[in-house]
Amino acid sequence: TSLSSAHLVPGPAEALIPPAFKPTTRLSISFDGKDVELGNLFRVSEVKLAPFVSFEAEVSP
Repeated sequence: TSLSSAHLVPGPAEALIPPAFKPTTRLSISFDGKDVELGNLFRVSEVKLAPFVSFEAEVSP
């Protein structure tokens, strides 16, 4: 999973996120219009301002 790829599990995220967790909505984060994606890097100068965070509403089953 992406959590394993980012070395968050096993580790600090493991206590917060259940092993069976399956995301059901898309979370988008960007800094000054540049999307945060798995594996991309940002310079300190690019992240001085707060990020823009958005997500789609969850649909109840």
